[in-house]
Amino acid sequence: MTMKGACCFRTYSTIVSDIAQGSHRLQVECQSLHFSECQALHRQPHGDSESEVISFTPGMTCEEAGCLTDTGCTKDYKVGDALRLGCQSCTCLNGGGLQCSCEQMTVRKEIRDMTREELVRFQNAVIQLRGFGDVSIWEEYRDLYMKHGMHSNGGQFYLPWHRLFLRRLEQKLREIDCNVVLPYVDFSTDVGDFSNAVIWQTDYFGGDGNSQSGCVTDHPFGGSKPWRPCIMRNFNVSVKLPTAVEIALAIASEDYTEMSLCLETYAAYVHNYIGGDMATSSSPYDPVFYAIHAYIDMLYWSWQKRHDNKFKYPVVFGNIPMIPFNIPPSDALDSEALCVTYALPSKGGMCNVTVPTLPGSPGVQRGDQSPEVVDTINRYNQFGYNIEDNDLLRFNRYGFRPDGFNRDGYDREGYDSYGYNRYGKDREGYDQYGYNIDGVDRNGNQDTSDRYSDDGYDMNCLDRQGLSRLGRDKFGFDINGYDLNSCNAMFNGPFSLIHSFVIMEALGNQAKGFLMTLHRTCEPLDPVPNLWYDQFWVTQIKDVTTMVPAKFSPTQSLPSSRFCIEAEPLLSPCACESTSTTCTENPCLTGLCPAYPEAVCHFGYCGDCKATWYFNNMEVDCHSERGKFQKI
Repeated sequence: MTMKGACCFRTYSTIVSDIAQGSHRLQVECQSLHFSECQALHRQPHGDSESEVISFTPGMTCEEAGCLTDTGCTKDYKVGDALRLGCQSCTCLNGGGLQCSCEQMTVRKEIRDMTREELVRFQNAVIQLRGFGDVSIWEEYRDLYMKHGMHSNGGQFYLPWHRLFLRRLEQKLREIDCNVVLPYVDFSTDVGDFSNAVIWQTDYFGGDGNSQSGCVTDHPFGGSKPWRPCIMRNFNVSVKLPTAVEIALAIASEDYTEMSLCLETYAAYVHNYIGGDMATSSSPYDPVFYAIHAYIDMLYWSWQKRHDNKFKYPVVFGNIPMIPFNIPPSDALDSEALCVTYALPSKGGMCNVTVPTLPGSPGVQRGDQSPEVVDTINRYNQFGYNIEDNDLLRFNRYGFRPDGFNRDGYDREGYDSYGYNRYGKDREGYDQYGYNIDGVDRNGNQDTSDRYSDDGYDMNCLDRQGLSRLGRDKFGFDINGYDLNSCNAMFNGPFSLIHSFVIMEALGNQAKGFLMTLHRTCEPLDPVPNLWYDQFWVTQIKDVTTMVPAKFSPTQSLPSSRFCIEAEPLLSPCACESTSTTCTENPCLTGLCPAYPEAVCHFGYCGDCKATWYFNNMEVDCHSERGKFQKI
């Protein structure tokens, strides 16, 4: 027996003259239809008009569903009434829209850039908004999303609709605490192993669901009472996630529709990886939904900052109100007009700690984990740790695994798994070739190789001390622990955020043609499951599986394995000390190295696009006699 309910749909004119005059001859109707009959009306052309379903309420009549009644602020206020929303003064406008003042700009940060206080404020506000009585605003937003999922997904409204949805929820949280800001999660830093990302620790969002019930038992949003129903997750590690290269290709597009469809597809991969609630139309029930979509909105915001993209939007849809906000996309294109802006990864945290904590200092607090957690989980204490001082992901409160290493691959003393520190030296002060900062080995022999140029710099533009020409290490800090902005708070990481900023800045300067020559260093993307599209009635599907080819490499640096791209050329200090240029093609694909066919090519974009070939970590002259090395 097919489901029947209230099918609310609208039709609008697609005639150019109507659009130019700002008149779409919008008509809203409601009919009692079977599910399949309602779905057949969705985004269908009818001569000079198009129909779109904006909600389907099963088991209800049109009168009960109320889809023809006022939406937006006119449900509770009169036109012209003043109200407070999320610490902003607002006015109810004709049609149900809101006009709000911006007394203080909301700056959203990557969650690892947030202070412990900022994160706990957000978590506590979620607990209060969730509520445990008969009425839960948190559940109302979940239900709103489910009701209008076909309208908010799979079309031109996707990005502006979600921008408004995030802001409305954020304003509700700010009614509880005016200092609350939605965090965003840059998932590109953990594409290689998303299941072990820091966001799944107890004091962020909690981890995977229980293997039997699917319920998340270690999240910090319960307060003294459990969520009923529980938050459900079921990590599907077979789902591969888009890398920074796929993201850069979306941002490089000059076409709004292509960019929007790419970002929507990328979000779908993350939803399907997390599973549980996130794989369904009730995904906003899981708090991590808002952090993932805030990142998607940050990417949209970044795209708008490029060229003349800010107000670029399909004119046909620009003035059609989005339901239930009754606000057209044209009024949501300027994020700052909504009083929201973003700090890029690694740029939103504290600038300084009182004394820069060096890697060897005991009890290094790196931002990966903190003891201030708000829940008690099974055999774990109120801080989320077991008797061995590990959380469910086996990280201790300082962000170190039982093997002694943190997510950045360093131990407490600042040495990686190969025994080298950030300057490339072992505990005795020798590099991987056995030489110290004076170029002398353990037997007193001088280094006679060509690894360093006449002015003392290697292929990575670092001298024997591991410092660049600006006196910075590979993470951008001087020997006293300060970066170019005289900040030291991130001296000990997390370095993945610094890497993300550098990588996206480097890729953001490159042409689309060049980006399409880069590759993933892990498994390729599979198509998004049809089930995901079906539940949102999606009619426009973007296949991104062939945008970036996969070229698996069994031996990779830690950044490359985390980001699933060839990260080293992008992270080299060479790239950040010269004026970068835009490459239209990859020079490594157009050049050959006859003398050293086994040499590795690194592309360069400092000053000009060039290919440089290396054999045994030394630059070689590809057209000279074999064995003649090029002085760097």
